[in-house]
Amino acid sequence: MKKIVSLLLVLLLCCFALTACGDSEKADSKSGADNAASSEKEVADVNPIVGTWKYNGSSLNYTYVFKADGTGTYFGEDFTYTVDGNKLSILYEGNTEPFVTEFEIDGDRLNVKDSFGSDTIYIKQ
Repeated sequence: MKKIVSLLLVLLLCCFALTACGDSEKADSKSGADNAASSEKEVADVNPIVGTWKYNGSSLNYTYVFKADGTGTYFGEDFTYTVDGNKLSILYEGNTEPFVTEFEIDGDRLNVKDSFGSDTIYIKQ
């Protein structure tokens, strides 16, 4: 009889232990996903240029994609970029000198000075 009671207690303890482990793994996994989403939001808060911006005044696909890691693409060309205040510096792959321009973000609008000094408006996608 003592063996049966002892066996039942051991099984009961195992059930509690396994249940606790299963819940913590799910919680850890959910916390990881929440942390990743929070981290992306923090990057966008610190660097609002991160995202996809499209110029709608042309039949061509003039779209900037600025990634949080400082890379991006424009019209199919890869680049790296840095932001310092309202100055945007873009170094296209294969070039030795960056394109440096001023920019301004107002809500979902990105205003960039083109190489001729004219304003070009991109809309956040």
